[in-house]
Amino acid sequence: MKRKRIISMVIIAAAVILGLILFYPEKSYLTDGGTVEYRALTHRVIDCHQMLDRESEYLVGWSVSILGVEVYNNTRVVTE
Repeated sequence: MKRKRIISMVIIAAAVILGLILFYPEKSYLTDGGTVEYRALTHRVIDCHQMLDRESEYLVGWSVSILGVEVYNNTRVVTE
């Protein structure tokens, strides 16, 4: 009985550690006008605010990729 409890505790602890490794994001700032990228092993989220070649145009919005496949993209060009 006690052995089963220890094994289940070890399995739960391993699952929590694996979840933290796979899903905990690393935050990085890009020097293109204010873009922030949140990157983990399983997903990537980009909060885009990128200055384009013309001074009055910006690319703004969100982009989400899961396992390398883009599932959401709401970026658009905004002129001031």
